[in-house]
Amino acid sequence: MIHLATKTKEFRYFLSENDWIDIRVTKDLTKNEIVKFSVNLSSIISGDIYSIIRYDNAHGFTHIDRYGQTEKEVIENKSKEQIMKLARTDISNNWKKYRKIVEKIIKK
Repeated sequence: MIHLATKTKEFRYFLSENDWIDIRVTKDLTKNEIVKFSVNLSSIISGDIYSIIRYDNAHGFTHIDRYGQTEKEVIENKSKEQIMKLARTDISNNWKKYRKIVEKIIKK
């Protein structure tokens, strides 16, 4: 079994008191490349924490998970670095909209 020399870093950026982005990146230190990542918007709604939207490469492919949806939105033809930048930009610009969608789902 081959073990990669990896290092994982985690970052948290607050958008408001109840909304934040968590970023987790695992790099292969021998190749200096990202092997795993996730960029996740979490929100506290009515006292509970919800994962609103997450970009990651779990399950062997890069995709978006959205609260309340079982289908994963596949992302192709972009590097991990490009997708992480896209995720941070998308979530930073649209987090209020994404939160409102989940609030409506929860109220049903």
